[in-house]
Amino acid sequence: MTDELEPGFLLPANVPGQAESRASKARLDAILEARRARPTSPEWTETSGEPLAWEAMYYDLLAEKVEVKKPDGSVTQGPRWDWRKALYIAWSCVPPSKRWPRFETDLIDLLGLTNTATIRKWKASDPEIEDRIREGPKKLLGGHIAEVLEALVEVAKLPDPKAHQDRRLFLEMTEQYSPKGTVGVVGAVATGDIDDLLSEEEQAAVEKALKEMAAQVT
Repeated sequence: MTDELEPGFLLPANVPGQAESRASKARLDAILEARRARPTSPEWTETSGEPLAWEAMYYDLLAEKVEVKKPDGSVTQGPRWDWRKALYIAWSCVPPSKRWPRFETDLIDLLGLTNTATIRKWKASDPEIEDRIREGPKKLLGGHIAEVLEALVEVAKLPDPKAHQDRRLFLEMTEQYSPKGTVGVVGAVATGDIDDLLSEEEQAAVEKALKEMAAQVT
């Protein structure tokens, strides 16, 4: 039954090919567990003891649920992705320089596959795989939005003409500034030229508005 399946699997263990899949996942789990136990071990130098770049997304994908109809006609919640597809999607979303394994050939081995033909079949039968790979990098970067905005705040609030480009960039991104030369930060700052050195009062208003915007994404 679907609701009795092991996490990371969509089919029972007695289905052909599932024994190999479970053995491969056991190897992956052992690798990740060993890494957590020895994060500074030489074999993990490239990742400096940090979680692998794809780990969080991999576990998120494994946790996704969809409605599944059982043989008796009732509906239950079942996993959306098996572990192999979840790992492939998460790995593909990570920049090449951050990937482990580094190369697709090594990933194929980690997945317990013999070649890329199986992956091509996955993509042909489930277009959402490609959709997730396209959307994934944005999701990964989204986790840093608050940090980037905070960095922009720190620079933009400086009462220095050199910081005007940071103010311009931030306000353009948030549609508070028109490239035509006017700025209006939700009533906090009077309309004016963003290239002008702001008064102390205007600077304080911009700083307050930027901090409020940054807080909205934390």
